[in-house]
Amino acid sequence: MQTALADVREQTKMSVSYNSSQLPNTRISLDINNQPLEQALNTILAGTGFTYTVKDTYIMIIPEQAAKKSKSRNVAGNVVDGKGDPLIGVTVLEKGTTNGTVTNIDGNYHITTQGATPVLVFSYIGYQPKEVAVKENVINVVLEDGSQALDEVVVTALGIKRAEKALSYNVQTVSNSELTAAKDANFMNSLNGKVAGVNIQKSSSGVGGATRVIMRGSKS
Repeated sequence: MQTALADVREQTKMSVSYNSSQLPNTRISLDINNQPLEQALNTILAGTGFTYTVKDTYIMIIPEQAAKKSKSRNVAGNVVDGKGDPLIGVTVLEKGTTNGTVTNIDGNYHITTQGATPVLVFSYIGYQPKEVAVKENVINVVLEDGSQALDEVVVTALGIKRAEKALSYNVQTVSNSELTAAKDANFMNSLNGKVAGVNIQKSSSGVGGATRVIMRGSKS
């Protein structure tokens, strides 16, 4: 392997640097002819646990683990809503890590990623979270409104929520306007005559007195 790297140095006229004590001095069989430099290096280093970086006229042979750690990237950008307004306090987290930040008053953020193939997760209350693979140093994001139209539900006497259309019995709704039309100091008295099957009797003791409510008759 070291002989092959020496041939690369001779043919490319580039400096090839590596730690000879770490690089395995194993015998390899190669058939390389008129291949690009990158392809030839990939062939020589295949299965060795080493990779390379090329900068100017230098080729550096380094362990793959060290290469992954050195691939940190500074990423910045802006986060806005669907109307283009900046979102303050959006959480920007590198997926699978605790590395994160938040957007400032202008919706801007800056983060230094740690992984070799980082993915940023943008999350904000009331908006749908968004994942973006980091391929550039500038990533601008638009978060979509996370509000959803919910079907009308009814909370039964046992505290169990059911869709109104799924109930086997009739459900009656009293609006706010109906309650305030004839306002009473005791809001229960305001329901009198507005709900079928409910008999509400005011106390004769005046304001602050108890109110008797009978639903579906006295034997129910």
